[in-house]
Amino acid sequence: MFSSSEIKPLNINPNREDIYLINEGDLNNIRGDEITVYGPPLHGCTYEMSTYTYADGAWKLIIEPFLIPTACNEMSDAELQNRILKEGGVVYYYDTDVNDVHFRLIKKKARLKTKRK
Repeated sequence: MFSSSEIKPLNINPNREDIYLINEGDLNNIRGDEITVYGPPLHGCTYEMSTYTYADGAWKLIIEPFLIPTACNEMSDAELQNRILKEGGVVYYYDTDVNDVHFRLIKKKARLKTKRK
């Protein structure tokens, strides 16, 4: 539930457990913070990050969801908070290089899917 009754609930698959919500701040430079949902799949150790913005009375994906292989290890709050960042007005995310045995992180520019009017 949000502090304003004007904000509709963000519906997430009820079968998913251990969902984390991450406040990303204002990624698209239009009043309001974006929220990332980090959650496990229905099986396995690869998690998904999906980032949403609230626009025109509805939640909309703003960054294409991406997967995070965890090797079934928990990620810290700091690791999750630092996966998406904004530098110099540009939004980036850290993707995992699944071809690297150490699963190194690769910084990639995020293409924001939705802009508010």
